[in-house]
Amino acid sequence: MKKVLLLFGLAFPFLLKAQQDQIDYTSANDGATFSTCAGFIIDSGGQGGPGYSDNEDITITFCPPDPANDEIFIQFNLFNLDAVGGSADSMFVYDGDNTGAPLIGSYVDNELEGIVLAASATNPTGCITIRFVSDASGGGRFTAAVTCVAPCTPPIVDAIVSGIAGDSIPACLDVPLDFLNNGSYSPSGFNIVSYEWDFQDGSAPVAQENATHTFTEPGYYTPRLVVVDENGCESMNSTGLRVYVAPRPSFEGFPTDTTICLGQSISIEATPETYGNTWNGFPNSSTIADGCVDDEQYGIAQVHTLELGGYIPGATLTDISDLQSVCIEIEHSFIGDFVLQVQCATGQTVTLHQQGGGSANLGEPVQADNVDCDDPSTIGVGYNYCFTPTATQTWVDVAVGGASIPAGDYAPVGNLNDLIGCPLNDVWTIIFTDNWAADDGVIFGFSINVNPALLAENITIDVVVPEHQDSSYWTSSYPWGSISDNNNLFQGTPDQVGQYTLNYEVIDNFGCINDTSLVVNVEEPPVVQALDDILVCNTTGTDVVQLGATVTANGFSNLVYEWTSPDNLDNPNIINPNATVTGEETFTITVYPQGAPQCYSDDQMTVTVAIPENFGFDSDFFVCPGDEEFLFAADSLALESFEWISGGSVIGTNFSNYLPAGEYQASLVDSSGCTNDTLFIIDTQDKIILNDFSLVCDDTLFMFGNQGVTTGVWSVLDDLDVTFIDENDLNTNAVYEGMGTVGFVYSEDVCNDSDTTYVDFNRYPWTEARDSVLCRGSVYYVEALHLEQNETYSWDNGYEAQATNIDEPGEYTVTVSNSCGSYSHTILVDFILCDLEVPNVFTPNGDDLNDFFQLKEYDGLENFEIAILNRWGNVIRVYTSPDFKWDGTNEAGEELGEGVYFYNVKTETWNGEILEKHGFVQLIRE
Repeated sequence: MKKVLLLFGLAFPFLLKAQQDQIDYTSANDGATFSTCAGFIIDSGGQGGPGYSDNEDITITFCPPDPANDEIFIQFNLFNLDAVGGSADSMFVYDGDNTGAPLIGSYVDNELEGIVLAASATNPTGCITIRFVSDASGGGRFTAAVTCVAPCTPPIVDAIVSGIAGDSIPACLDVPLDFLNNGSYSPSGFNIVSYEWDFQDGSAPVAQENATHTFTEPGYYTPRLVVVDENGCESMNSTGLRVYVAPRPSFEGFPTDTTICLGQSISIEATPETYGNTWNGFPNSSTIADGCVDDEQYGIAQVHTLELGGYIPGATLTDISDLQSVCIEIEHSFIGDFVLQVQCATGQTVTLHQQGGGSANLGEPVQADNVDCDDPSTIGVGYNYCFTPTATQTWVDVAVGGASIPAGDYAPVGNLNDLIGCPLNDVWTIIFTDNWAADDGVIFGFSINVNPALLAENITIDVVVPEHQDSSYWTSSYPWGSISDNNNLFQGTPDQVGQYTLNYEVIDNFGCINDTSLVVNVEEPPVVQALDDILVCNTTGTDVVQLGATVTANGFSNLVYEWTSPDNLDNPNIINPNATVTGEETFTITVYPQGAPQCYSDDQMTVTVAIPENFGFDSDFFVCPGDEEFLFAADSLALESFEWISGGSVIGTNFSNYLPAGEYQASLVDSSGCTNDTLFIIDTQDKIILNDFSLVCDDTLFMFGNQGVTTGVWSVLDDLDVTFIDENDLNTNAVYEGMGTVGFVYSEDVCNDSDTTYVDFNRYPWTEARDSVLCRGSVYYVEALHLEQNETYSWDNGYEAQATNIDEPGEYTVTVSNSCGSYSHTILVDFILCDLEVPNVFTPNGDDLNDFFQLKEYDGLENFEIAILNRWGNVIRVYTSPDFKWDGTNEAGEELGEGVYFYNVKTETWNGEILEKHGFVQLIRE
């Protein structure tokens, strides 16, 4: 028979801290007995190891140190035996101090996972003996915690809030509530020795029998009171308290701060019936005040609870899809050696993670060993992980080395369907068991997310503010104001500048008092000052002018601007419109706060557009050579003032005046106030002096003279055909296509001045002659090209003439010269062989006289071929080189007989001329 104790009922006593004894299931401990209330059992693979080995058979006995007062419990938080092979690995549990005691049960695979073993009441020793046997193949792991507790019956807890019991306790934000023990007791007759309140709002638990707590966020809360009696037994039931903390009224539409003018009336009305507010939700999460996972109690389950509520009374989980997720916010180094489980109030348990994944991390842990729960620098960053019925991958499936597993949805290693039948309106538990001291972390919070459709109703907290005069009212009063009978309308006319605060209070249907306020700023009217009057000088008499003003708002915003004469303005309702003005016009600007036209100020500005007087003369002048000053004179002008300014100093105030050459500013102000300032230069025109161009070796001349001349015209003496690019420009180009002397004249009629220059036009010398190839023995008569500008000819063979005779090959250069320089041209002359000369008799007798038939000259021949034939036309020898020598033999080297032989020659000269020759030769051997 198996004795199974649910972990939920025993979890809290197991959390008592003590120095643990590590008990290794190795052959060294076979047959040993351990008396301990703080033991950690681990397979022979050790912490972080590969698991137990093959062919193990080890028996160990575990006993309580004080059997009369302690009862030993053994909880297997990891039990994963190899079930494959010749015989499954097994664990046998005996109710006594040896294997002869009654067998509690034999276990394989994962049958002891999460199971707690205890000695029976009839076992006088209080000991449990465990034998582990592994076969010859496979492997697995197991760990367990050994603890002792005195058998107990959980105490019963009851509580009230500020004298109110039940599940509908109204509360206000930031208002303290008294949470009171209401007769909690221990049925076994023990006394309660500790109390702890958990308000389920993320605040730290309070270890007091009675506590005062203030909720700072609206919502639906299920506070829990946990009591422990002197036997160490802890209460398991719910208080049943349900606290509804009302949200503050929305005050939506409540009047906002405003600014008015002194003497302006206000009327401010509150509408309390619109200030209601609603909170929606239900508690399905828990922020764990102490979720620090240390290394002192490995193998001991750490338990964190959450109480759900608000569901249909008696509701249980009937469809796993209604369990939307089990989420945990955690950071932890090395996931390969801890177990994470979720458990409901009935003890039904599902393993979310069971070791595996090696050195992968959760969140961003601080890798240095040993989290210090009092030192935030040792605590890492938690990620939120959710286990859902639809996810397909476990943590182990995605684990990679020492990397962090990403936040998101995952599948548990167990089956969430094992939670079918769990009650919803009760306590749910997260169980964390670490089996290795070399890693640690922090659990920040967890949540159980259930289909909201299972709620008894859509849990809302509706805040309503009644319209009664004793539920909503203005609390501020001023001598200049009054409040209506229903206390919701405030009216009045402030009689002094200042800031007035109006407070408004409401009492909602929860009895909560909340208030809000607004500020009325009473200011002097805004002050506007238009820009100074504007004078615009425009020769058309009409101009577009931008108006403007400066405004002192005195605390007002949303000011309204109004300009008069709107027909002349592009936008009369802005502070700086554009006005089209002819002559003189006055504009008025009025400024007031929006909606308060009686709270205004105004100002005016005048715009005048006048046509300015004109000087009546050009801006630049010059005097002729020999003159010293220029006389300014004009008709009478309607002037207020006139000044001649030179070098920054006023040198005269009369419009008509003699001025020497120089730079001046003439400045006048006419009777309308328009100014006219002109900068100009009075310059003395230079006498015309043309540059001397004695010789131009081209047909184009760039003419230029002194720069002081402003106007004039070019002409040519002797009526020659000369083209000017610009005949009025002193610095222009002149084109003359002939040769000879040309006289150029530039004259101007302002000062009647002129100058003449003479230019000789010539051309650069140039010639050419032809290259030639002639037959040897010829004479080449070559004549250089003659141009008009060529004055002398010279050949480098000594001839001083246009033509010369050449009878030798080589390069010959002719040079032509004139006043513009010289030019040389080189030709190439060559003489080639024009005929093939061969003997008609030869005597190959070895006397070194006429021994061969051969060409007398063969330089310059290419692509040569000669064929020698006998009298019957048969070819007897063929040569392809022009330096051939026929000695009267055939191809085999045999001497031929005397007689006549024929030859055919075909070749090509180096310049491509084809030569052919046919004939005969007589061979004589004497």
